[in-house]
Amino acid sequence: MECPEYPDESECCNSGCNPCIFDVYVAQLEKYKKSQLEGSTPKENCLKELKYVPFKLINIINDSLRTNIYIFEYISEFSSDKQVFYEPGQHLLIKKQSNVDQSDFTRAYTPIPWENLAGNQFAVLIKLYDDGDMSQCIKRLKIGDETIWRGPYGDYTIDYTLNCILMIAQGTGIAPLLAIIKKVLENDECETRMKLIYCCRDFEQIHLRNEVYKLLDYWNFKYELFLSASGLDLDEIKYGEVVNAKKLEENDLKSILEQENWSQVLICGNEKFSKSIKDVIQQNSTVFVHTF
Repeated sequence: MECPEYPDESECCNSGCNPCIFDVYVAQLEKYKKSQLEGSTPKENCLKELKYVPFKLINIINDSLRTNIYIFEYISEFSSDKQVFYEPGQHLLIKKQSNVDQSDFTRAYTPIPWENLAGNQFAVLIKLYDDGDMSQCIKRLKIGDETIWRGPYGDYTIDYTLNCILMIAQGTGIAPLLAIIKKVLENDECETRMKLIYCCRDFEQIHLRNEVYKLLDYWNFKYELFLSASGLDLDEIKYGEVVNAKKLEENDLKSILEQENWSQVLICGNEKFSKSIKDVIQQNSTVFVHTF
């Protein structure tokens, strides 16, 4: 592991990134000191926590309404010597570089598991908003365009000894949870049971639906949909899916908490959604809760 270089002042975009690049520097310096004492040499990652690295856009795949999967590839003549490494549930930061009259800004996206990715590639799920600054930048991207990323960040670690995990997602919040679910299911020695409660407006806005549906083939995973829009066409329900044509409410959540002696609850959605779910859980249970 190379000794991290102190970031240039220009690397901080002053937009309240979490974590700030200077906080990352301190953490990386501690890791370096520890690796020197232990004599360890971690594999080199294409991604860097302390500086932005160039990746080109190589594919765009439509997922659902206004939401696409974007696949990026590391740009370097030595790319065969490096790979993309991240832990399930971690996120990356993409930076929009300024023009003369604009300021830099960053947004966080979570890498998702995707078939046939090369070692120097990663995929992210991105929803495009009409009034989103980063959405406007993403909309203008064309295949072959260069972007810059840094990361990964996030402190969640999978515990393969847990009995059962409850996961609650809203919209694109499915991204980190799907990565965790697939990692657990890939571990043949793990017997952790998982249930996903997935909240969306309607069938058109269920993200990564086919990928989640395929996982029902595993004995230790199941999911339940809560769709808040009225007038849903129930013919769109897939075989084996459990669909509630209503918004997830407090009584529903209390009932779900009583179904199992949950070992852990993972939540990912917007700030208001995550807080309301976490509040109900903590008022009715002592189970460990982690929000993304």
